[in-house]
Amino acid sequence: MQGVLAVLLIALLISGCSTWQVTKVPASALTPAHKLPNRIRLELRDGKVLYLDEPRVDGDSLRGVLVPQPVEHKPAFGSKAYIAGRPTRAVALGDIATIESNRFSAPVTLVTVIGGAGLIFALFVVSASNHEW
Repeated sequence: MQGVLAVLLIALLISGCSTWQVTKVPASALTPAHKLPNRIRLELRDGKVLYLDEPRVDGDSLRGVLVPQPVEHKPAFGSKAYIAGRPTRAVALGDIATIESNRFSAPVTLVTVIGGAGLIFALFVVSASNHEW
C-alpha cells in the first residue's frame, strides 16, 4: 500500500512543477521570426484544443506536428524520433484564441512540495501508530 502511495506522490511531484501559461505574444502578432517553444497548446475560437510539437509560423498559419492526445511532456527518446511520420496540422492565426506553453510555475511547485511533504509525514505517523514497538 505504501509503495503505491509513494509512486502516486512521485507522479504528483513531477507533474506539479509546470503549468500551461498563455504566451506573451498573441497569435495575430506572430511572424516567422518568432521562436516558439517545442510544444504548444492552442485554444481555438470554436473551443477546440490542439497540441502541436515543433510549431512554426508559415504565412498566415501556425503549422506543427499534431499531438493526438494531451501529453504534457515529450518522451525521453527525443523529438526527432517522436515526430517522425506523424501528421502535421496548420491552423489559421485568426482561428487561434490563445497560445500556451508549458512552463515552470513556482506557486504550483511550492504547493505540491508542501502537500507532498505533508502526505509523507501523515503516512509516517499512520505507519508508526500501527507498528507495535
